[in-house]
Amino acid sequence: MATSWISLNRPDGSWTQLETQSATTDRVYARALGDAESAFYWDGEFAGTSDVVERTVIQLAPALRLDDLKEDEARFRDVWLAVKRRYPLLAARFDEQDGEDSLRFVVDEADIRDVVGPQEFEFVPNADADASSAALERALNGQPRRLSPSVVAAISVLRREDSSDGTYEFITVGSHAVLDGMASCTLARTICDVLARWPNSLDDPVPDIEQRLQMAPALEALHTQLQLSLPRQRWRTAIARVLLARRMDLLRGGQTLPRKWTTQTPRSPAQSRVVRVYLPSDATPRALAACRAHGVTLGHTLPVIGQLALSRVLHRRLKQGSLSAEEWESRKRIPAHTGGPLNLRPFVVPDWQQAGGLTEVNLCIGFFLMTLPNIPRSPLSNATDPMSFNTDETNAPPLSELLPAKRFWLRVELAKRAATSTYRHPLFQDMQAISNPTRIARGRAAAIAWRKTQAGEEVPPLPDMGPDALVFTHIGSSMGNMDALLPLTFPQAGKPTVHRLSSDMHLHCRPGELYLSAKTTHGVTELYAFYDGNVYEESVVREWLQEVELGFNHYLAST
Repeated sequence: MATSWISLNRPDGSWTQLETQSATTDRVYARALGDAESAFYWDGEFAGTSDVVERTVIQLAPALRLDDLKEDEARFRDVWLAVKRRYPLLAARFDEQDGEDSLRFVVDEADIRDVVGPQEFEFVPNADADASSAALERALNGQPRRLSPSVVAAISVLRREDSSDGTYEFITVGSHAVLDGMASCTLARTICDVLARWPNSLDDPVPDIEQRLQMAPALEALHTQLQLSLPRQRWRTAIARVLLARRMDLLRGGQTLPRKWTTQTPRSPAQSRVVRVYLPSDATPRALAACRAHGVTLGHTLPVIGQLALSRVLHRRLKQGSLSAEEWESRKRIPAHTGGPLNLRPFVVPDWQQAGGLTEVNLCIGFFLMTLPNIPRSPLSNATDPMSFNTDETNAPPLSELLPAKRFWLRVELAKRAATSTYRHPLFQDMQAISNPTRIARGRAAAIAWRKTQAGEEVPPLPDMGPDALVFTHIGSSMGNMDALLPLTFPQAGKPTVHRLSSDMHLHCRPGELYLSAKTTHGVTELYAFYDGNVYEESVVREWLQEVELGFNHYLAST
């Protein structure tokens, strides 16, 4: 196995076998967390912020169904352990050293061979819709948190007795330091594959733990610039630091949906919620054709449609009198910032990709940021009357007047250029790495304050936010065609024994977060928004998402 990407001179680039006092022959390995992993570790220590949850509904063929509940539970436990053997990072624990200043992963073979306890593996027989909702809520917003420093990934298996025979749900939850969106899909796919080939899959050769851990270095250890000389790396870092500072200096202010926000909101863990809309099956091929005709992807359209939806929400409130003319005038001049996660697997060292890194379970994402053009405004019949615009039956300006199609596609092209200029920049990886220490400091401060609060200690209040404090209109990304990532049937070769009925991802939001995404599965496109229920009212987010749906159908799926 090629290991050319192993960085022996980096504590986050290679695993070290530890000496143990145990009488067993179990080996124990450790490596330092990379900066991106450290940032997400501290996020998670703040009441589970950024935890990634995936719920997958499957139906087993008659040949795989078991009547005995204890045998069924043992079967799924064996499947989970087989998955951990393939991806040993799922069995890791976090270890804080030197007074929280140093973080490392520790992987013990004993934790791969068995489950740590009910916190890691849960089997729910005779489950119904209420049990499903409760398990999902516990994984997403549970207090205490479902995960802990000793459990970085967990699974709940629900045997649905209120659905068709052989229907199950499994809900996985992982620290974002271990799982990103792509890794969560890989995890669900692997569980389905091992289950579909059960019991024969349990006889698969046991992967060598050292070889498997070699596939799980920190993201920063996979950056291609590490192949350059040290002087050249320092030069790139210096230039990237200047460029990043200039970019961040432009990201000031911002606006979003009407919300409840105070200076102390960042200290309140988010109550993560989600709203979803499903488009007609014939809308997806039309939308994809429209995007191809304009040389863009569906993901490029989301920031523009999201801002357009915000504009319609605000115009409606202006007409209703719940938004003052003064605030509207102010919002017309306030910038709109957006961005989101970016899968970095295609950008790191090629040897790791070719060895299977594209489908590895680990953290491998970065972020892009962009500023959109000013919020779209409807033309006025009377320049002195801000409410003299035409409205449709919803009391908002018609989309054709608010943003003609030609202007819409121009804005999408600008969004594409902004995204492309980010990941094609020659110092892209350098700027990604430089941005992480600030994230670590911010996340650590929030986590430590939360720990003190939970211990009953007094925590000084946060200072007031200045007028230039960064506010995102929304963030997000598109997952694309989920069926390519998570097939509908398993195994992929031979007669299917597991049918995937549905799957949906959830995210424990940051305080005040509003996250817009889209995916296509079973030929149907779904638009959804994660949001902090402490900050945004569900009715407002639902209204906004319905406007996103309207914009999608108007510009992308109307031809």
